[in-house]
Amino acid sequence: MDKKDKETTDERGVNLGQFVEQLFTEDENQISKCIKYYPTAFSALDEALGGGFTSGLHCLGSMPSLGKSTFAQQIAENMSASGIPVLFFSLDAKMIDIAAKAVSRRTYINSCNDKEFEDTEKTTGELLNKECFIGYSEHDWEAVSAAAEIVAVKNANLQVLDQSWKDGTLWTADSIVDYVAEWVGRAGQHPFVIIDYLQLLQMPDGAWGWTDKQIVDYNLQRFFSLAESSDVPVLLISSFNRAAYNSEASLASFKDSGSIEYSCDVVIAMDLYGAGGEGFDELAGRVRTPRDILVRILKHKYGKAGDELPFLYDARYSFFKDPSAEEEDENVLYFP
Repeated sequence: MDKKDKETTDERGVNLGQFVEQLFTEDENQISKCIKYYPTAFSALDEALGGGFTSGLHCLGSMPSLGKSTFAQQIAENMSASGIPVLFFSLDAKMIDIAAKAVSRRTYINSCNDKEFEDTEKTTGELLNKECFIGYSEHDWEAVSAAAEIVAVKNANLQVLDQSWKDGTLWTADSIVDYVAEWVGRAGQHPFVIIDYLQLLQMPDGAWGWTDKQIVDYNLQRFFSLAESSDVPVLLISSFNRAAYNSEASLASFKDSGSIEYSCDVVIAMDLYGAGGEGFDELAGRVRTPRDILVRILKHKYGKAGDELPFLYDARYSFFKDPSAEEEDENVLYFP
């Protein structure tokens, strides 16, 4: 091998020893390469994730009516309240629906914490019902206004992008990737990105004739590349196969599960407590108030998988409670 060939080989090679020596130093440029965590403010979930979400591709799934979109929205609000920028691409719910959920959740929290607003909690349906508005007392309006003011402050870092933002044009993986990359370049920040949800993405341009699996594979590849190139966490919400509704959630429960299993760094499933067990009654579990939910960590690239985290979900007020939380924090939305 002549000198030129040797230099080319050395330049292309990676010396792990030198890389480690340079990475683990007190130099600020090297420290900045360490993993950054995005805490959810759900203490049990953050502990299971090793501190929160990290840059990379993540997936959250469940059967219908278990509140996966609401759970993601509450995480988004918690992050926004802590100063983390969040981009929430809502392909399902409109802005007004998300806003009503946020205010309803806050009326419930205020009702539990503040005697002045005791018994003034409002459901999402009530806040969107004109007849209910007409019947509100002055005290009711005070409660709603107080909740709205808090929501406005705590969500200053949360940007919701529903279909109306694009004048009805459906979001594609490509248009979301372009938007986030441009946002990161303009703002110089690395937001937490939520896409609700995977199966509602418009098919890519030129994808006529593709199978559903080919479309999902393409979309996952685009979001994986976005997470890598823009150094952001991307949380995809996904639906389950119908066949998985009465069994314990697993990686096989996800639609196009093979693609999700191999593309995502973290895979999380939400289950009704007792799902798959003897005598399990899915309907009874769905209508219970609050619903007993298990959040399962099915895959974790940087940590231990297999954790099962209990949550209580009150669908009336779009509210998830982490029963393991012991101390009240005014900046945490999950604490009633």
